[in-house]
Amino acid sequence: MRQLIIKNQIEPEALWFVEDRLETLLMVEKQPDLNLVHLYLADWGYNTPEEQEEAYKHSRIQLISLSKFSQYFSS
Repeated sequence: MRQLIIKNQIEPEALWFVEDRLETLLMVEKQPDLNLVHLYLADWGYNTPEEQEEAYKHSRIQLISLSKFSQYFSS
């Protein structure tokens, strides 16, 4: 992500990071330079219902379904 931001001059708030491991998202959440990147936990991935519930406690992390992910980004 940092390379995308620096080399391509992409604004962090324009990035969506979709991941199926909550642990990874929690590490990204702690990085001050990535605080504007949108974080999504894929509910179809390698995570448990307990991890999905834990994600709700973090305001930056949103749960995303495969059907929602498959839609146009503008929606």
